[in-house]
Amino acid sequence: MAFNFQYNDPLLIEWRKGDETDPYIDRTETHKIINNRIVLSEIPAEFHRVEIYGYSEIDQRKPDSRPIPLEDEFIVTYYNGFITFHPSQEYKTVAVSYKGRGMIQYPASRIYAHNPNSDVVENLQHIIDTALIKIIEVGDSIDKALEAAKNANMAAEGAFFATNRANQATEMALSASDKAIKAGNNADEKADLAYKAAMTTRLIWLKPVDKYEDIALVYPNPEIGSTTMVLSTGSRYRYEGDGNWKEIDNYTRGSIPLANDKVDGLISSEDFNLIHDKLQIKSIYFVLPTITMDGVQKYIIPIPFDCKIKSIKAICNKPSSASPTHIFIEKISGSEFGTHSEWKKITDLPIQFKTDHYSAFIPPLLFSEIKKDDVLRLFVEADKFDPLQEGISIQIDVVL
Repeated sequence: MAFNFQYNDPLLIEWRKGDETDPYIDRTETHKIINNRIVLSEIPAEFHRVEIYGYSEIDQRKPDSRPIPLEDEFIVTYYNGFITFHPSQEYKTVAVSYKGRGMIQYPASRIYAHNPNSDVVENLQHIIDTALIKIIEVGDSIDKALEAAKNANMAAEGAFFATNRANQATEMALSASDKAIKAGNNADEKADLAYKAAMTTRLIWLKPVDKYEDIALVYPNPEIGSTTMVLSTGSRYRYEGDGNWKEIDNYTRGSIPLANDKVDGLISSEDFNLIHDKLQIKSIYFVLPTITMDGVQKYIIPIPFDCKIKSIKAICNKPSSASPTHIFIEKISGSEFGTHSEWKKITDLPIQFKTDHYSAFIPPLLFSEIKKDDVLRLFVEADKFDPLQEGISIQIDVVL
């Protein structure tokens, strides 16, 4: 049996006074019931009692109180903070509220433990001291093992660094050799590129020939860059090698391009647009000095070309004051003209002059294509004109 006969570890008891200067502290704790019992963190104040939600306390101060609680009851031992429950409440978790008056702390030397292999009784302090000694011994062994491993790693790292330096020296030597070889190759490549660039831009001017077929006959052994012109087309050809004569430009179409609506050429773009509009856009006119009757009017116009209606405009010199004027433009093919075939309206609604308006409303076209020899005429809706309206002009712009 081991004993600790030192007297410097007495019980530590901390009590609160329970007055205004040192009041009891409200505590709420959660505990799981083990072996029908829980242990509070502090000693509860007996005057204020202990409260557990869902349970009732058996007051042991009463002489007829039960020694064993029922399922919804508990017993408090107020001198040590133990609370006992019915066996059926095992492993349940409960919330406990009480006023803590302090605690009693026992030294480890006052708590004993039986050795299961003998009758020797040891106290908890002796067990703790023995465990601390073993922990220190294990720590020392671990430190020595770590130091040995560290020394081994340092030796391995030294060997690795030495090998690595040797490899780096070898790589540097190989790299220097590669750079020298690449420098030589680059010099050769640049010389080759310079030669190819010179050959690409080289032009050796030869006398022109009449036709393209004459090039091979007149110049059977050309050099790269040999250049000649074909008089019949104005095209200029350069010899690229391997029997290939490549057209590089055209004296009439390349050096001096043809004009279009955006680029100056053999004529200016302004002249091109002016001539283009004059040649491509035509205007067809119907002129009615006055309208004396509704229905088909006396004026007809044959169309001498295929075209497409671009726009329609209608104006008058003197507007109507009494009634709006509604006029349709009608069309018939040249082969059907003079027969009883039906004339077709080219708009879905009539051209409309409102009263006191000089310009007419132009409705959308039903179709815009007009064939050569088609005939156009005007048709006035019944009661939709004013005889006092004068100088009606209808302009139809078409694109050839």
